[in-house]
Amino acid sequence: MKRPGKSLCAVASFLVLGAYVDVASAAPTKEECLDAHSKGQDQRAEGKLARARQTFFTCSQSSCPQAVQADCARLVDDLDKLVPSLSFAARDARGTDLPATQVFVDERLVATRLDDGTPYEIDPGKHVVRFVHDGKETTVQVVVNQGERGRTIVGTFTTPAPSAGPAVPVAAERPRKGPPVVIAWVATGVLAVGTAVTGGLALSSASSLKAARDTYPGNGSDIDRKATTTAALSATADVLGLLTAGACALAVYWTLTRPESTINVKAAVGPASMALTGTF
Repeated sequence: MKRPGKSLCAVASFLVLGAYVDVASAAPTKEECLDAHSKGQDQRAEGKLARARQTFFTCSQSSCPQAVQADCARLVDDLDKLVPSLSFAARDARGTDLPATQVFVDERLVATRLDDGTPYEIDPGKHVVRFVHDGKETTVQVVVNQGERGRTIVGTFTTPAPSAGPAVPVAAERPRKGPPVVIAWVATGVLAVGTAVTGGLALSSASSLKAARDTYPGNGSDIDRKATTTAALSATADVLGLLTAGACALAVYWTLTRPESTINVKAAVGPASMALTGTF
């Protein structure tokens, strides 16, 4: 009968040997160490600090040549101080945390849930952070600096506003017409011409009345008729003069109060006529 102790020792020896074989097979070769040392420097020069740090970690293993291993270990320590890291959080419009949210940085998945505020190493520079929750997305653009730590990027999911229903067409408001400036100036001109004509007729009638009164013997009925005509023409000229003054004042007021008004008025007065020309 075999002793159980010897069987246990044999099993233990087999496990240790298997573990040693796994570690030996995982250790980088000399060529892999040299390649990682060169590749990591290229990545660092391109600003891919997080990736360069992982590459230098490969050639910092004890299986690499001593000079390469020492240099890679030094570079890993240097990048530990330069590689920035970000934490992510997602909230709704009321500020409630949404842990079941995926996070993509430059379309690369970096987190499937946001439960513990884990920091994630990100290369410095501009990045687009996309949050996905329950079929909805929100995007945040960030600029990350070297050595930046402890910064949290928050994606806020806003609730879309309720639909207000179909739009109801609204009739366009007709532009309000300004005061009839042109009509006022035309009326002023017409009244002015009427005043001048009527005044001229009144003067002519008064002259004829004076001549009739100076004639001896005079004709009484003719004198009365001419006196009535002269009085009527004078009264009409006075009324037309007042109307002309009122229309002119109103036309001037409307012209001055109209936006961007331009006045260019010319008056022409004759013996028995008056004319107004210009732009308003």
